[in-house]
Amino acid sequence: MSYLQVRNWDVWQSYRKDRGAPPWIKIHRSLMSNPEWAILTDSEKGQLISLWIVAADSQGKLKSDSRILRKICMLDDEPNLSKFIELGFLEEIGCQDDVNVTPNTGQDDVPEQRRGEKNIRSNAVAFADFWVKWPKKVKRKEAERAWNRLTIQNQKLAMADFPIRYAETDPQFIPYPTTYIHGERWTDELNSQSEPSYGAGGI
Repeated sequence: MSYLQVRNWDVWQSYRKDRGAPPWIKIHRSLMSNPEWAILTDSEKGQLISLWIVAADSQGKLKSDSRILRKICMLDDEPNLSKFIELGFLEEIGCQDDVNVTPNTGQDDVPEQRRGEKNIRSNAVAFADFWVKWPKKVKRKEAERAWNRLTIQNQKLAMADFPIRYAETDPQFIPYPTTYIHGERWTDELNSQSEPSYGAGGI
C-alpha cells in the first residue's frame, strides 16, 4: 500500500507528539492568500480539510487510495489526490508496508506480543465505552467480535455517529449493535427518521 504525506505537517501541526493526536487541527489564515488554495473549488477545499483531519491520527500520513479515503472521510465524491499532489498540498512517500527481512531469532517475540496485548486492551476499552452508550444492548459477544474487526478509524466514526443518529429514535426502531457495526451504518446518510422498523424477532 502506497502512502501520502501532508506537506509541511510538522510545521503547521506543532503539537506535542508524546501526548497523542489532539481533537483538533490548525488551519492557518495564510491559506486565504495561498494561490494554490484559491485554485481549488469549494468542494475540493472541504475534501482537503477532511483529509487533514484524518491524517491527524497518523502524523500527517494517508493511504494513497481515493476510494478508501472517500469512505473514511465520509465524502460525496472521491477526492482528486492527483490535483492535491500537483498543487503541493500532499506528497507521495511510497510504500510504508515494506519491512526489512531479518532472521527470526526470537528477540522480537516479546515486543510483538506486547503490541498485540496492547491492541486487545485498547479494543476492549473502546468496546466497553461503545456498549455502555449503545441504547439497545443485545448479543454482546457477537457485537464485540464485530467491533474488534473494525479499524481504529471506523471505531471512532461509529462512536461519533450513533449518539446523534439515534438521539430521538424510538428504541424499538434502533438496530442491534451487531447490525449497526456489520453494516457500517455510520457511512449512511444521517436521517434518524428513515430508520426502518423491525419486529420483535430481532435484527
